[in-house]
Amino acid sequence: MKNVFGYKVENKKISEFFDGDCFVTERLDSAREKEIEEKFNSFDKDNPKFRIPIWVTVIKFLSWFVGLAAIIFIIIILENYKTSLLYKNLSYFYFISGLFLFISLILTIIEQIKKCKYLKNEKNGNTQNDFEKIYKEVLESVGVPDNAIKLDIMSYEYKEKNSSIKIIKFLSTYYFNEERYIFINNNMLCFADIVNIVCIPLPSIKGLKKFSGNVKTFGWNKEEDIKSGEYEKYKLKQNKFGKLLINAYYVLKIDDPKGEFEIFIPEYDIDKLTSLVEIDIIE
Repeated sequence: MKNVFGYKVENKKISEFFDGDCFVTERLDSAREKEIEEKFNSFDKDNPKFRIPIWVTVIKFLSWFVGLAAIIFIIIILENYKTSLLYKNLSYFYFISGLFLFISLILTIIEQIKKCKYLKNEKNGNTQNDFEKIYKEVLESVGVPDNAIKLDIMSYEYKEKNSSIKIIKFLSTYYFNEERYIFINNNMLCFADIVNIVCIPLPSIKGLKKFSGNVKTFGWNKEEDIKSGEYEKYKLKQNKFGKLLINAYYVLKIDDPKGEFEIFIPEYDIDKLTSLVEIDIIE
């Protein structure tokens, strides 16, 4: 069974299309896609204050890398030292790892403060409105209705060996949170982004199955904080690198003439799906 939003990796190259591409009913044509890409690029170039200086980004990631490398080095050689000698022999590496990780943290905080100040500034209101206008224009061009609901799905990259799937790990996580717009059209459940619309016939949907346990995924797409409002009850956790820890997720089971597929949905967004369409829970 394949993930509709799974990407196969072969010869170190990621497939251009996800596994459920056979369900795509609308797709942004290449000419239009290029035009929109130019608009976004133009938006970025015309608003340099919206971007973080490249030197800050470089230093931040170099600091994170050096600090992490120092920690890994410490862990590797711990077995070769007695406890009483640890600090004496590794004190410099303790200092280096702490210093560079601290620098990375400070630069990340500065980066977020700068973005927030810029977007909250009334003088920059038009800039944000222009960005939203372009995004809305793109959604309309692929046929996404105004009443579509935002929903996170969990995609992944994988390798296939001996007919079995091995999900590829990224920064100790296996999944990526991708935002989609869901709606019902012509008796089909549709998942859309700014590039295409994936539509699953409702009769092909066989149910939802819940999987509990700590699951690591990457990215938080909501405007709200993970500990605020409707998301507080899910006890989500996220680190500064964007890794999100969730306690459960649901798998939407699909049995269609095109094949057997599934879609992974974080627990915190499952109510949005079930409010749109009634789906049986598989025990």
